[in-house]
Amino acid sequence: MNYRHIYHAGNFADVIKHCVMIMVLSHLQQKDGGLGILDAFAGLGRYDLTADAPQKTGEYKSGIERVMLAKFTNSDLAAYQKAVRPFWKRGRYPGSPLILAYKLRLQDRMVVNELHNDDARTLRNFMNPYPHVQVTQEDAYQAMRAFLPQKNMREFVVIDPPFERKDEFEVLQIEVEKALKKSSTATLFIWYPVKAGSGADVMIENCTKAAQNKGLSRVHVCEFLQFPRDQIDTFNGCGLLTLNAPFTLFDRVENFRTELCAALGYGEITQRWLINS
Repeated sequence: MNYRHIYHAGNFADVIKHCVMIMVLSHLQQKDGGLGILDAFAGLGRYDLTADAPQKTGEYKSGIERVMLAKFTNSDLAAYQKAVRPFWKRGRYPGSPLILAYKLRLQDRMVVNELHNDDARTLRNFMNPYPHVQVTQEDAYQAMRAFLPQKNMREFVVIDPPFERKDEFEVLQIEVEKALKKSSTATLFIWYPVKAGSGADVMIENCTKAAQNKGLSRVHVCEFLQFPRDQIDTFNGCGLLTLNAPFTLFDRVENFRTELCAALGYGEITQRWLINS
């Protein structure tokens, strides 16, 4: 699978990813101590929805466009709308780096990493207004190894591969195990595509085993399905695997999932604890 993000910016996968990401971040920021954040596969940082690529697919029209037209009673969905609104008014959609930067406190620090030259150059321009953000340009997994552990800071790592590599699931689970060895207290937030036979289930199982071996008390998985999970030759949905997940995450997802699917007009959100002790 090659998930070139410019074609898919603002689609349902972005919506669910960023909604849950903001939930996790808001929980971590309830403590006064500084938070170290790494966005390992940062991408461009911001996407012009009026450009040819998103106009060609039109995926944002059944994603963020419907969300921004909705009136939500759920506070987490309202927080997501608030984060997106300044960009939406200009026909843009913010990627994870800008959403996270928007939420930074004075005591927080963030590294955003993007390997590709042109994308990294664009990302630097978008990150210039944020003095607490450092932009790096290296392999994402090397960036994770360099980032962990953070001295005197809790860690939040966003891992959102484009899945250009055929062995991405295998590499991902190996790197997660390495990350947990370097910091067993880091919160790892992993996005993955749901396709029949993709390897996602094995990745989830192996990451959960690694979490058990390191004594993690909470691992959570949430999936948004637009088609049945085992339907072949389609992009059926996406998932979010959170290691060292907030204890509040299950209830918060439960409280917004029906309202979000109603606003989109399709889809099903499922979730479960893989570890909850």
